[in-house]
Amino acid sequence: MFSEKLKELDSFSRFMETMKFNENFISNLIEQAFGKPIICLSKKSTHIFDTLFLKTAKRTLNSILICCSYGSFADSNVLIRKYRDDLFLYLFILEVLNNRKGLTDNEISQITQGEMDADRLYHIVVSTIGVISGGWRKDRNDKAVDAWFDNEASTGKFKKELSINNYLNYLKRNSEIEKCIMEHGLNDLWEEIRVRLNDYTHANGKKFLEHNLLERLSSEEINECIRQISERVSFITSVFLVFLILIKPDIIMASDYLDSVELGLKPPKDSQYWVAPFIIEYIDQIVVKFHPELKVFLHQNNKYGMLIESNS
Repeated sequence: MFSEKLKELDSFSRFMETMKFNENFISNLIEQAFGKPIICLSKKSTHIFDTLFLKTAKRTLNSILICCSYGSFADSNVLIRKYRDDLFLYLFILEVLNNRKGLTDNEISQITQGEMDADRLYHIVVSTIGVISGGWRKDRNDKAVDAWFDNEASTGKFKKELSINNYLNYLKRNSEIEKCIMEHGLNDLWEEIRVRLNDYTHANGKKFLEHNLLERLSSEEINECIRQISERVSFITSVFLVFLILIKPDIIMASDYLDSVELGLKPPKDSQYWVAPFIIEYIDQIVVKFHPELKVFLHQNNKYGMLIESNS
């Protein structure tokens, strides 16, 4: 599968290790997120938001590796753009669903009338479902998510909302994400990668086509191609993980607490705040390379107090 030209490069084996590390991280995240589905209520149906995006992202990473093994570096970069867009659509949907409006405080008060019992609780749940599925309090981002789940997004009606620019703009409404971006200068490298991925997608110059023809590339050019691919994939995955933790920190929880509960044992102290080891490993080996202070930021700013800086 690998050409002799690639096998001769020491850098290529290191590149493959980094790419496999990213692929293994996504694979572990699939297992981590399994069994923690989120419900999306549209006018048409009730949808389960599970690990579909993560499974697809893993396949895309595998496709990138295959392209690289043949020296098709231009194709790899086009796939990196898909990888980026899919992961950030996942984050966009998560945040939209987090922000969905149900009953107002006044409406809940009217139902409970200062008291709570099983009937009133049932009424609150049914009324909340009715408001969310009815859609009259949904903005265009909400409606775009519904259209995606209902397989109606291809009509183009929500093209603006279902675009990478809108995903980022919407995510920046989250004050912790905006703070993270501003304090750690994530915009510059993100923008540089965005421009280059567009160049490959639209063939904005002769060299972007040549990067698909291994026989036309020198060893130095190959080294630069694989360095950039490795950096782009790792940066995109790192930003994805950082934003995921800020949006849904419980997804990174280690299994120790629940394992103890299921076995009828007393959970170790503070184990509900422990973080899955593979998350800590990825942060330590990849995320902090882009900004050393990101780990401390995540430890101090995740809303559930997950122990990212220190663990069991």
